Amino acid sequence: MPGNIVLDNPLFLRETITGSKAEREIVGSVMGYLEEARADHIKEEPVGVLNWSEKYCEIEYTGFKIPCHAMPYSLSADIEGQIAFARYIGDRIVVDTPINDKIVLIPLPSDPDDAQYVLFRLQEHGAKAIIFYDELPGRYRRIVLTGAQGFPFNYGAPPPIPVVDITKEDFLKIAKTYPRSKLRLLIDTEVRHSAVGYNIIAEYYSHSDKIVAVTAHHDHWFIGYSDDLIGLEAILRLAYKLSRERPKHRVVIISFTAEESGAPGFAGWYWGWGSRVFINNYKDSRFFEDLSLVINIDAVFTIPIRIARNPVLDHCLSSVYVKYNIPDNRIEIDQPYYDSFNFTLAGIPSLTIHTFPELRINYHTNLDDGKESPPQLPSYIINIVYDIIRSFDPESISLKPFHRFFEEALEEAGIDMVEARVLNQKLYDIASKSKGLEKIRYAKLFTKMFIKPIATDKIDGLFEAKIYPELTILHDYKIVSMALKYLEENNIEKTKELLSQLYRRYIPGHVIGIPSISLGGSLYLDKKLLNELLKGIRHAARMVFIDLNKRLDSIIKEVIKQ
Repeated sequence: MPGNIVLDNPLFLRETITGSKAEREIVGSVMGYLEEARADHIKEEPVGVLNWSEKYCEIEYTGFKIPCHAMPYSLSADIEGQIAFARYIGDRIVVDTPINDKIVLIPLPSDPDDAQYVLFRLQEHGAKAIIFYDELPGRYRRIVLTGAQGFPFNYGAPPPIPVVDITKEDFLKIAKTYPRSKLRLLIDTEVRHSAVGYNIIAEYYSHSDKIVAVTAHHDHWFIGYSDDLIGLEAILRLAYKLSRERPKHRVVIISFTAEESGAPGFAGWYWGWGSRVFINNYKDSRFFEDLSLVINIDAVFTIPIRIARNPVLDHCLSSVYVKYNIPDNRIEIDQPYYDSFNFTLAGIPSLTIHTFPELRINYHTNLDDGKESPPQLPSYIINIVYDIIRSFDPESISLKPFHRFFEEALEEAGIDMVEARVLNQKLYDIASKSKGLEKIRYAKLFTKMFIKPIATDKIDGLFEAKIYPELTILHDYKIVSMALKYLEENNIEKTKELLSQLYRRYIPGHVIGIPSISLGGSLYLDKKLLNELLKGIRHAARMVFIDLNKRLDSIIKEVIKQ
């Protein structure tokens, strides 16, 4: 099919929320395109979702009305109150007047996902509603907010107070007339807990039993050009290409529902629900056993692209890195923000093609309309995807990045423990005994056991994937050791600077967190205290090594079976 398939189609260029009528219409259209592209097998699979929608959002102040957009999952509200202003200084929220029982106006954080943190801090201090305003004129943004602390997979709650977003120029109207009268906030939203979204699956057969899945998502906020109509455009163009040219691998094209929102019960991990359901439906099937690679396309805004991948794929992707001039600083570990990461957690080697940092300025805004993206972007993505499919060889997968990570972590920490020496020997045994065996099998085992998300609950906090994040305890050991050395030298400032790097960490979706330290806002700098802290961390590190050795034992058993 010549030209753009969805990027110029008004049916797609509108806000499409999972479980909505708009999604149902898009699904029907996509199914039609896939039939035209002669897929060997096409189906849509229903997914139970939470559907949130906004009917009305307006602010009344000093005789004029200001349009607003409710932040999902804000509930309907009619609130009147005095206003207060807040701002940021570093990682602190600062207010000029008490905010108890007031409607607080505050800039949207530079990292929009920090809005969840701001919500909790302001609500704890008595704010009755929050109005985020943008730093750029004419820009609205949607960020899903919940009442869940952290990112549990099961359930949460709606935001404890209503939250809306306005433009910079509308904020200036309010600021200019402050404090003449009370502000009134009117929101009308609807939540449906038994809505249905749809995953779309199309298969292109080959003689190989190995499966490569190419995925995107069709739900989006506002226009959603980069997030993720560009991905939907790419997988449909790939479908037409596959109708003419079949690669050696069996290719499955999937468009997911509920990537942006929709996990039932206001779950804290509200995104990526459609792909989680898909994985749960297929995890015990032959399909999942044969699934060797997932290529996801999401949040692509510009050129050059970035690749967030499982490190075991680097050898398979080396020719693609060279051909498309993708430098090391644009190659990352697969991240929790993408559908691919759900496959990574399930053990499947996966990657996402994206330019998320470059998209950040337009992320989830009405300005994500494609006007700033190069016109050749869809074709560029398709070429990369097709080259990855053609060059992918499951036997080129390498476990060396995992081995190298553990060896470097132990070497950097410098902790001389029996458990650490045993661990090194086991890594060597696995590397030597698994030669000649099916590499994809062991890549799946390592991936499922060792790649996890890690988060910190603070503004500008980290939320990323790491290989076995439990080993960050070794970082703590090194920091406290150095801090103790500086304290003995009476270098108090350097001691405090080092100790400030210790923060609470946890694994989202899990009840038990990783070994971590929280020292609060201040620390009584005492040599005896730090020595005891060091002993405690050393003990925790030993427990981590014991756990890691058990995990490696289970992998060795699998190797011996073969």
